[in-house]
Amino acid sequence: MEPYRYQPPRRRSRGNRPAFRVWLLAMVLALSGVMLLLRYASAPTAPVIVVAENTPVVAEEIVATVSPPRVHFSYAWLEQNPAPPLDSFTAKSAFLVDLGTKSVLYASNEHTQRAPASTTKILTAVIALEIAEIEQEIVVSQRAAETEPNVMGLKAGEVVPLNILLYGLMLDSGNDAAIAIAEGTLGYEAFVQAMNAKVEQLELQNTEFSNPSGYDEDVLPHYSSAHDLAVLADYALEWVPGIVEYASTTHISFTATDRHGWYGPRNLNSLLVTYEGVYGLKPGWTPDAEYCLVAVAERDGRHLLAVVLGSTQHFTDAALLLDYGFALPPV
Repeated sequence: MEPYRYQPPRRRSRGNRPAFRVWLLAMVLALSGVMLLLRYASAPTAPVIVVAENTPVVAEEIVATVSPPRVHFSYAWLEQNPAPPLDSFTAKSAFLVDLGTKSVLYASNEHTQRAPASTTKILTAVIALEIAEIEQEIVVSQRAAETEPNVMGLKAGEVVPLNILLYGLMLDSGNDAAIAIAEGTLGYEAFVQAMNAKVEQLELQNTEFSNPSGYDEDVLPHYSSAHDLAVLADYALEWVPGIVEYASTTHISFTATDRHGWYGPRNLNSLLVTYEGVYGLKPGWTPDAEYCLVAVAERDGRHLLAVVLGSTQHFTDAALLLDYGFALPPV
């Protein structure tokens, strides 16, 4: 019998190596796909913002967010305690709610459809913060730079981080910032569709938007209601808390760079400095809307949200609502 001799393993010919590498790469990719599926299967699910087919949107740019429960404001307390008329109150629609208990404290024509003016920009900020990173750089188009009125001072060709644009949107109420954000994140038309997808998600029955700025539309529908804006604001405060940083800032400045100019947005919401506890959210005015305001304030742990539409003195009207609400015992 021949003695056992070690036989070294046969080396594969160099011609087989590419095929093996392709097979190995395919296995790694397949395993990565399985791991991603398992990851997202265990995460909270939510509907992705849906836009129409054939729009120039990359699917990875649309980030699914946790689907919130439907907001139910309770009218039980108000039914037992009807609010008295408020002296010198001018708003055509008004709504006051305790955000802690969701109890309605005051309501007048709250479901009437009205032009919302720049309170629209609350939703513009919400969509931007949900779908993009604030460091994302956006190239300002000619269309955005030429948008009037209420501008933060953008110039065509500038490259501006979304973070700065959001300050210009919420402080200066910049329509140029709104256009730049819409165009630079999803594209203008897709962004407006995303806004209305959020409207449907929140079940806002008396709201439809046709632009991200809030300017009056002659043909396209653009309207909301005091109640619906309260639901939107409640959602923003709870699910998109980053919006408070912008809405509560009274003034900020950004030095010029080789990519954009100097900006110094100042907040148009005077209640931030005249009414104790106010920390947002957004005023507005157009000829059709008149003066509008969504205001939120906190005192002694109570958070009240006031909405006034069609007003001739929106800051005074909102202060009257908040005074009335804070004078009530907790409900």
